[in-house]
Amino acid sequence: MDLLLGEDWGDRRELVLEGVVVAPGLRNLGIGRQLIGLLTREMAAAGIRTTHAVAEFGKVEFLLACGFELQASRPSALTLEVRPPRS
Repeated sequence: MDLLLGEDWGDRRELVLEGVVVAPGLRNLGIGRQLIGLLTREMAAAGIRTTHAVAEFGKVEFLLACGFELQASRPSALTLEVRPPRS
């Protein structure tokens, strides 16, 4: 069942992990790596073979360090800001 839309996806399952934040003083202790380890064990138990991630504010390094790979075929979030003309 899709958690957002409530649609039945058949044998496709969804596991959601949202909002991982590690305090600056606690970084480099392996907390994120342990969290990803727990995630992958739960995925294996649920029969989920692939997970996708979205990194905000350019913080993709954490996910890359945990084994995620950039997907060139995936869309990128872009912003175009139009500023008012100077007077």
